[in-house]
Amino acid sequence: MQQWLRHVPAFAELDEAARQHIAACFRTRMLGSGEALFTAGQAYVESIFLLKSGDLRLHQEQHTLRLAAGEFIGLLNALDGSPYASSAIAHSEVQLLFVHAPRLQAIEAMCPVLFHALRRFIASQMHSTRHTPLTAPSFTFPARAVMKAPLLTCAESDSLLDAYRLMSDRQIGSIGVLDAHDHLRGLLTYQQLAEATLCHNIPADAPLREVVLRTPLFVRADVPVWQVEEAQAEYRCKYVVVGEAQQPLGMISQTDLLRYVFTQQGIALAAIAQAQSIAELKTFQATLPNFARDAWEYNRRASMAVRMISEYHLAVQRRCIELTLAELIAEGQPAPSVRYAFIIMGSGGRKEMLLNPDQDNGLILEDSSALTEEARRWFQNYAERVNRRLDEVGYPLCTGDIMARNHLFHKTLSEWQQQLSHILEQPTPKAARWANIFLDFDTLYGDDRLVSELTAWFSQELRQKPRLLRLMVEDDAQGRAALGLFNRLIMTQKDESGRDRLDIKRNGLRIIADAARIFAWSREIHPRNTNDRLEALVRDGVIDNEFARFVYGAFDKALDLLLRHQFRQLEENQPLTKLIDPALFSPIHYEALRMSMRAVKQLQQRLQSQFDVAYF
Repeated sequence: MQQWLRHVPAFAELDEAARQHIAACFRTRMLGSGEALFTAGQAYVESIFLLKSGDLRLHQEQHTLRLAAGEFIGLLNALDGSPYASSAIAHSEVQLLFVHAPRLQAIEAMCPVLFHALRRFIASQMHSTRHTPLTAPSFTFPARAVMKAPLLTCAESDSLLDAYRLMSDRQIGSIGVLDAHDHLRGLLTYQQLAEATLCHNIPADAPLREVVLRTPLFVRADVPVWQVEEAQAEYRCKYVVVGEAQQPLGMISQTDLLRYVFTQQGIALAAIAQAQSIAELKTFQATLPNFARDAWEYNRRASMAVRMISEYHLAVQRRCIELTLAELIAEGQPAPSVRYAFIIMGSGGRKEMLLNPDQDNGLILEDSSALTEEARRWFQNYAERVNRRLDEVGYPLCTGDIMARNHLFHKTLSEWQQQLSHILEQPTPKAARWANIFLDFDTLYGDDRLVSELTAWFSQELRQKPRLLRLMVEDDAQGRAALGLFNRLIMTQKDESGRDRLDIKRNGLRIIADAARIFAWSREIHPRNTNDRLEALVRDGVIDNEFARFVYGAFDKALDLLLRHQFRQLEENQPLTKLIDPALFSPIHYEALRMSMRAVKQLQQRLQSQFDVAYF
């Protein structure tokens, strides 16, 4: 059994002693064909099962999932003791290994490696439940199509100083180190050079073999691009080495991969930038669903697809502003000599827009003597026309009037500072709700320096007057993860037909975005995207890497299920909503959603504990 456990992903990285200890805890159970391990609705039996052999399937209403050898059964139920959501039926003779859940949990407590391995496995399950075929040629291209070649290397006999000079001369952040057989021994970065000299007192003329090198993630040159992207996300590594038989050929960084991914949408974005009229822009907006579906189908992570969809929206909106400005100039109304920035808030600022966003925008004006009353009238006319043109293109006017035409969102930099200062001095629940929208603000069009100045100023002021953050946490607490008794999924809202549905935005996505925002601003972390914020929070030590992966896996899965839901609505010519029916999901998607809600609940509890807000 111990040897077999080596091939189970959750146990593969454990040492032999740990696997031997775990193997001794498992017992064997046999099922005959047609026999049920458990049935839907049955109380949790406090055991975790591993399928060793045979045909075992999960059945939930009209959906069926066949399990593979080495897969866990009941691991998610062990997290919260909830009843089984599906039935596990043997379709042949089945051999199972099982362990009493409290016993495995006791082993976890004594073995941190196992604890983190199971956490990683749970997080990876949320990523792997998508099973979307990747057929786009650009994403099935091999890694060699993206890599930078050749990989710059040096010998392990070279000195630290030699490596530093080579990296400095070539202006690169890492270099490969080869052993005596020209096999890649590891990657050397500036951080490791600093640690070697400053922490371990290794002299600059010492050979590199004395330095502890970072073991790189190594992929074959024929591995498709999407697998490289998935590996980088899974292991959160910046660099991937591409090669054959341990011979390095090149390297792919996260920046290389992002540049490649976004290059694939470059043709569409370039065409948008060349649109000559509002009418032409409307045609691009009409083709957005096709672009969005392609982005969703051709990316392993829904979050990457959503970022691409957001870039499409932003390109359309920027071109709309440019065309509106050209209209005014053609009418003999040139822009005053005043710097300005159109800002976008909410999901647009986070680059997390879906298929049908409305407008959430504003305007920051430079404090300038050129900003006369006449200039102010020009900017008011400009803002009103931009809002109308965006509405014509396909971005509805905001029902809450969070738009540049509204004087509350149309101010000079000093006026913005004055308003925000008042909110920080005298925070209210209404101001907290406003802040949970506004504090994702980013540049849509214009002078980005104004946005940077406002960000830096607000960050410094918030450090001295943090009471607003606690009220933002209380505002976030108005929404809860869609979990009820025994952590079962519950419906949270009725649709227009009066049917019970789950609001996956209010009771899932928004809570994660809120928590990431509040934590980030509390630590003076300024990225706007939720994933970028989580990664920055890990680097800052606010949350650990395993928990961040668990949360982001939940966020990604919720995005995936929401896109799946909205594409179905498009096909059926229904209005797009965020209200989903979990009963339509397969067992694996249902369980992934329930697990995602567990992550939402844990993150919200951690947020409220941090800011001393009671969780009911």
